[in-house]
Amino acid sequence: RTARLRVSHAFHSPLMKPVLAEFAAVAAGVAYRTPAVPAVSTLTGEVLRDGDWSTARYWVDQITRPVRFHDALSTATGDQGVSRLLEIGPDPVLTAFAREAGHAAVATLRGGQAEPQAVLTAVAEMFVRGADVRWPALFEGTGARRVDLPTYAFRRERYWLPDHVVAERGAVTGPDGVDARFWELVEHGEVDVLAERLGVAGGAALDTLVPALSAWRRQGRQDLEQAGRRYRVRWRPARPAADTAAIQGRWLVATADPAGEDIAAALRRAGAEVDLLPVAATDTRSDLAERIRATGDEPTHVLALVPWPGAVLALWQALSDAAPAARLWCATRSAQSMGAGDSPSRPDEAAVWGLGRTLALEQPDRWGGLVDLPAHPDPDEPQLLARVLAEPGDEDQLALRATGVLTARLVRDTGPSGQPAGSGGQSPDRGGPSGSTRFHGTALVTGGTGALGRHIAHWLVDQGAEHLVLVSRRGADAPGAHELRDELTGRGAQVTLAACDVTDRTALAGLLDPHPPTVVVHAAGILDDGLAADLTPERLARVLAAKADAATHLHELTADRALDAFVLFSSVAGVTGNAGQAAYAAANARLDALAQHRRALGLPATSVAWGPWAGDGMAADPVVTTHLARLGIRPLAPDTAVDALQRVLDDDRTCVTVLDADWARFAETSAYARHGSLLRELTGPAQQQARTVAGPERLVAGGGLATVLHGRPPAERERLVLAHVRSTVAEVLGHSSGAAVAVDRPFSDLGFDSLTAVELRNRLGAATGLSLPATLVYDHPNPAALAAHIRALLPGEDARSEAHDIPGSGTGADLDDDAVAIVGMACRFPGGVSSPDELWELLAAGRGGVVPFPGDRGWDV
Repeated sequence: RTARLRVSHAFHSPLMKPVLAEFAAVAAGVAYRTPAVPAVSTLTGEVLRDGDWSTARYWVDQITRPVRFHDALSTATGDQGVSRLLEIGPDPVLTAFAREAGHAAVATLRGGQAEPQAVLTAVAEMFVRGADVRWPALFEGTGARRVDLPTYAFRRERYWLPDHVVAERGAVTGPDGVDARFWELVEHGEVDVLAERLGVAGGAALDTLVPALSAWRRQGRQDLEQAGRRYRVRWRPARPAADTAAIQGRWLVATADPAGEDIAAALRRAGAEVDLLPVAATDTRSDLAERIRATGDEPTHVLALVPWPGAVLALWQALSDAAPAARLWCATRSAQSMGAGDSPSRPDEAAVWGLGRTLALEQPDRWGGLVDLPAHPDPDEPQLLARVLAEPGDEDQLALRATGVLTARLVRDTGPSGQPAGSGGQSPDRGGPSGSTRFHGTALVTGGTGALGRHIAHWLVDQGAEHLVLVSRRGADAPGAHELRDELTGRGAQVTLAACDVTDRTALAGLLDPHPPTVVVHAAGILDDGLAADLTPERLARVLAAKADAATHLHELTADRALDAFVLFSSVAGVTGNAGQAAYAAANARLDALAQHRRALGLPATSVAWGPWAGDGMAADPVVTTHLARLGIRPLAPDTAVDALQRVLDDDRTCVTVLDADWARFAETSAYARHGSLLRELTGPAQQQARTVAGPERLVAGGGLATVLHGRPPAERERLVLAHVRSTVAEVLGHSSGAAVAVDRPFSDLGFDSLTAVELRNRLGAATGLSLPATLVYDHPNPAALAAHIRALLPGEDARSEAHDIPGSGTGADLDDDAVAIVGMACRFPGGVSSPDELWELLAAGRGGVVPFPGDRGWDV
């Protein structure tokens, strides 16, 4: 059987003779060496002998003589005993021929797939086929290590669809062998074979159709992959609260809103005791703490109608000083978009949402929720808000509108009529047709010489931008800036490297005037991570300025310009919150609201809340990467992220989250496992189901540890709780098992910091159902002490009767040890002693050091 080939020239035939002389001259100038491994020639179909391919004549013959590929394969797999074939090339062209002949073949690269991913997949495929892989060379410098497989039995379930049997040929792997074979022929351009199989006279009719089908199928696969990474916030009707719902406890209404007094009155009518606390933007933590104490008894709940994130942060910190058991609710006005016709008129207040989402993760036991109120107060608003606060159910992100109460859900981003995002159709944001985004003129990129800015700059050139203004603080002095300029100018673009502080509105205006942009991409920003309890107003303001204030300046300075696109690089931290990134979450939540505000004004705007980019950006820190991996967040390949940005713009979206996440793991390992409602449609009931991993010592269950421990003898309860604490510590720190965690080693020595302390608290809280403080690892400084504390809190446990023989939990001590120096931060000795000698006697006797609070500290003040 023969097939006509559609090629540009008659390669490997006598028709190539006109080029032979010129090619021979080039080939004669090449230095040839003997190959280090046996080589089989497709010219002869035999193993090359020494000197066979070290002549120009051999390579000249390759041009006019046929390719004996089948003979070469037979020699390799027969005489040479080759059992595995690996194709080195940009696309799997020869792999298909090898498989057609019945050989196991693997391709290294595939068009449309990131090269590192394709090569690593090929390495894995070769390994499982028995190839010897030099793993140390592959993983050098990554910190990868071998891990032991679990010693317990695997639980196996088969989910593959049955193999499809085609006549007498036997099983063909896949859900439908006929379809699989058909699409394989399409993707390899086998027009004549398809014509024969389809019974079409001649393949000419398929010459145009088959390449189009192949491209359509590849595009479809990419669309599905990208759709699986795209999300958006949707607002759903919430369960209505009862009209007669009574509100409990003592409430403090901290307000800068004129409607605060009306809301306080509504809370009183609903049955609450209410105090009013006026709040100003400049109020400090200490000022607010003093005024909270002055109101009398500690509040059980606090409602903050405060538009400034700095003041909300100061209030949160003041509550930890003056009313640590109070739960905080934050209310904003028109900071969230409910959809078309309801865009935020006060986008700056959205920063409170990013801040609040992070507070919920760091200290869920002190968190109530977020409520967005309409832009203009309604007469029924106070009563409706009081009903919502009386019976919020398990919702913690709500909005009050004329249509009722709505609740936020993060959902997969689908196109019109449920089509996957990126599949075409009408834009849900502006109603226009989606298409291929192209640019012209000048594109301004803040953070343009940074890790993400480099990828964006190349993409802008791909999309037609002729002039790039790459803005950074250091401009041409930024690392790698000149190399980036050379790369871009080599591709035909004009490049301006500009040094500018984008938080300075005047300086930014001076930059825009001589370089009027048609495209704006704001990718600048800074990190200043740490728990909200330690965050200062200055640190918060600095992060907000670089990200959010700069975006506002760009919006105001370009509002009268005809822009093709206004793109904001936001972060998933602003959508879900992220422990230790309260400031960053606040800044990015404001970007999303600004994009929605611009759209309401008829201006172009797209905000993409990115997950981490692989090897680039602010998440490139190995500590951050490890932390995110434990949460189930996988980094995006830069090529994948850029492709996602292109599709978001093609689909004309306003706010989209692009993230590769294992939502079940995220819910299990974060405070959302017990408190958050935002992710409910993504995690589903999985977070409520019992899950046991690696035996009884790892008990993350819907029923919790209390259920597992019920009825067990004291010694076994002690063992199980300690084993669970050790395995949880190991997971947080990235160890292979709890055996690597010494029970009496201090958490500070184990490597805990504020972020990992919060993560451990969240995981233990999810497993036990207990409200545990963020200071858990500081109050109980080693795994044994922490396990004893948790046992004491679980139902049916008497810790005093069972806190025996646990290092770090009892009063007994091994006194035959080195002397230690004890320094008290309170500048007093514990236990009522007044001298070092008395202190040593107390320690030697093993007496407790906790005594009643002293009425006189003995200080002359």
